[in-house]
Amino acid sequence: MQVAETVYRVRPGYTIHLPFKRMLRGGELLENPSPELVTNNAWKLEQVSRDQESIPPPVPAPPRRHPDILLDGAWAGRRCFIIGGGPSLKNLDLSHLTGELTIGVNRAFELIDPTIIFSMDSRFYLWVRDGEFGPEVTGKYRRSPAWKVWLDTHGYSFSEDVVLIKGLAEVGSGRQETIAGGFTTPSNSGLAALKLAVALGANPIYLLGFDLHQNCKRQQWWHDGYKYVMKDEVYGGYLTDFGNYAPGLAEKGVQVINVNPDSALSGFEFGEMPAPAPGPLFVSFYTPGLYAGKAARLRLSLHRLGLEYRIDEVEDRGSWDANTKHKAEFILAMLEAHPGRNIVWVDADAVVRAYPDLFFEMQGDVGVHYRNGKELLSGTMFFRNVPRVQALVKSWIKENAKTPQEWEQRTLQRVLTKPWRFGRPRVKVVDLPPTYCQIFDLMADAGEPVFEHFQASREAKGNP
Repeated sequence: MQVAETVYRVRPGYTIHLPFKRMLRGGELLENPSPELVTNNAWKLEQVSRDQESIPPPVPAPPRRHPDILLDGAWAGRRCFIIGGGPSLKNLDLSHLTGELTIGVNRAFELIDPTIIFSMDSRFYLWVRDGEFGPEVTGKYRRSPAWKVWLDTHGYSFSEDVVLIKGLAEVGSGRQETIAGGFTTPSNSGLAALKLAVALGANPIYLLGFDLHQNCKRQQWWHDGYKYVMKDEVYGGYLTDFGNYAPGLAEKGVQVINVNPDSALSGFEFGEMPAPAPGPLFVSFYTPGLYAGKAARLRLSLHRLGLEYRIDEVEDRGSWDANTKHKAEFILAMLEAHPGRNIVWVDADAVVRAYPDLFFEMQGDVGVHYRNGKELLSGTMFFRNVPRVQALVKSWIKENAKTPQEWEQRTLQRVLTKPWRFGRPRVKVVDLPPTYCQIFDLMADAGEPVFEHFQASREAKGNP
């Protein structure tokens, strides 16, 4: 016998059985939930008919492993920028945030490609997923190389590419909020994003688009808004939450700078956007086919560490050896195209596992690793953008042409060791640590890799 039952679908993870005697919340069965609990969680109601008396609780998903790079303290000592949703963003030039660590709150990913797309609102996730802001926004979200991170407050069902941070009930002051352990759930995604930046170790932290003006009759953003608009008084609660959180950051020595002097958020110091501080440009190329997917993986790892990069597809020259010989020509082209900008070459089959501090404070002209103190590895290399280094690379190109039967790393090693004539200053060569050019299997005992190389050449030498 079929039993018709009225069921309300509400927020993902909730199922309400009328007349409100049972309620599923994130897999937890609630008996006799209060009308207030039902009302507060009834965002989108869809009445359906069931032919069964009850709906079994969903099977809880296994806990997700946090990505290697998105760990507590991973941004220690680095500055970051949190992009909010206030209308003051319309007056800010965000173009020089390329190569910076950025957290884009909610729709900020429409303005820039942030390092992290962040929210604590599952409704927003559904709006983006289901195309409520238009197909272009949904497509940009799906294509974004950013980490997609949500503070999980109700056990909602997210796609597998979303990293979840546990939302906690109010905890005592003795408990540290961490990415691994979770955050106390605040009243808004902007404050939750600030907690994420603090947990990552960023310092200083710049707030962009944090306006929080009350008495504006309706909520205001840099964009055209959301389907659901809260009352204007909500900003009072936001300001209170920020005000309660700010003193603890000051005690920890975390500097938070609000770049909008007209913001109602006065708990942090006001300041201007800092001048761009570009580090080295990370460059690579790949040929169509085998290396295209590997280059995409490299691009993703660079972006998620806030590193500026340029990775080009180039024409296949007919053989693995000819393609690798192009490395010297490509590096020279990058040095000439980006004057004053140091260049770091990374093979397209590599992945960047950790922030390469060394390249931001290099004292030498060229940085390479000599495996076992003898063999130069050219998978990761640093080139200071000065005339003597450009002259060196030109000599490398000539040496490649003179000895086409030799690998490019061996010709570079010879050029670096041969005496320079005609009074040219010799370049200063720095031996990079093995972790900066670590072959995944042959050098597995070198320690935790910074650059890990997978040597797709083992597949490609016979397949140009």
